[in-house]
Amino acid sequence: MSNFNQCVNRPSAEMVWWAIIVSSFIYALFLTLMLKWSGASTLVGGFKTGALFGVLLSAMNNLSMYSMTTMFNSLGALVVDVVVATLVAAVIGGDCVAVGKRKSFVRALPGWLKKIVKAMNHARMVYRFSLSG
Repeated sequence: MSNFNQCVNRPSAEMVWWAIIVSSFIYALFLTLMLKWSGASTLVGGFKTGALFGVLLSAMNNLSMYSMTTMFNSLGALVVDVVVATLVAAVIGGDCVAVGKRKSFVRALPGWLKKIVKAMNHARMVYRFSLSG
């Protein structure tokens, strides 16, 4: 095992940012196509389509990684990752439909959840600023 690289993650300084950006655009394009093809026109329809997209894409990717790498040491971790990716895609799908109808998804959230979303956005901006400085 000494000749086998057991770490699949690059150090932060060595990340390939153009590839991260391109993959994010491809994810957004694929989800947008799924929403359009499904005919999702309501927030709930966007959630359902996003959840289906998330579970299929993340299960495919994670099972592939589980079968060919040492990225996942247990099926439990794989299942948790699929569930989280499904929830994220469901929220993004619902938000895409809501924004497409000129309604803000975040405005419909309860006050305590708005604070969490605001804190997450703030943390993301601080992280981005720390990378540029």
